[in-house]
Amino acid sequence: MKPGFSRQGLSQRASDHDAGNSDSYRDQGLLKNSAPQPTQPAPLFTNAGVAAVDPLNLRLTTRTARATETLAVRTPSAHEPFVLAGAPLAGTTTAGFAVTGAGAVNDVAADLRRITVDTSAAAPGAAFQISYPVRPAKPNGALAEVALALDAVLLAPAATPRAFVVPLAAAASPWAYYVLTDLAADISTLRIVDATPGNGPRQITFADAGRVDLTQTPDAADAVGQDLIRRNPGRRVLRLLSDAPVPARETPLGQLELRLVEARLMAALPNPRPDHLVSLRTAPAPAPARIARYGVLTLPSNGPQP
Repeated sequence: MKPGFSRQGLSQRASDHDAGNSDSYRDQGLLKNSAPQPTQPAPLFTNAGVAAVDPLNLRLTTRTARATETLAVRTPSAHEPFVLAGAPLAGTTTAGFAVTGAGAVNDVAADLRRITVDTSAAAPGAAFQISYPVRPAKPNGALAEVALALDAVLLAPAATPRAFVVPLAAAASPWAYYVLTDLAADISTLRIVDATPGNGPRQITFADAGRVDLTQTPDAADAVGQDLIRRNPGRRVLRLLSDAPVPARETPLGQLELRLVEARLMAALPNPRPDHLVSLRTAPAPAPARIARYGVLTLPSNGPQP
């Protein structure tokens, strides 16, 4: 049973009295601003293994899928090679394969499609089946799915409709600011600070390690930086990258300032737009590239602001 969740149910709460069979989230705004877990191939929220409380916080897992193929023995041996038609899920090892009608899979190549199977006890031409995990197909346009297990808690009569909570965490990404300037001076003290009053923790920080002069040290992997350099000949293009990802928020950070030493160059910096994204490689391969939200600042030539 998979109770449906209507569009009105996207406020992270839903009742087990909702009708219908649709259990996929399709709110586009939610897709942009929330991310249940980017590493899950097919995110699935479930009550399985969750303590019985009301409201019930659903647990995030992933839907799984397996593919099955029928292969035929050609030359029986302890390590007969085969090439699979499908693509096993990344990270699949020999233990992830299940074989019926022949021996076990004893070797898997790096591409996961080339394997060897122990067919020494089978006759030439004998058919056998092999199954393996594959990447599950996620419903088109869906953020996640919800599956409710009919356990004793759900089957017990309730005086009022039960409530379920789907914990959708805000998407987080690093922030990058590109600064266009004619300033020829040393920029080693150019920085962005969160000038929110008080001594509380800053919601965003920019360390010196995240500052780079792209004019002097071009980054071929930074498409936005390369384009700014091309379109602004004779000007310096600097990039300042936040120390950590910043969760998406409806209320902007309104106290960001661009400073040189302690002199304020620009105040109330605009927050990067959620649709302004750039792929940055901040660590050597094979580390993956990171997607950052970015903004472009043009530094005034009339000096610091009062």
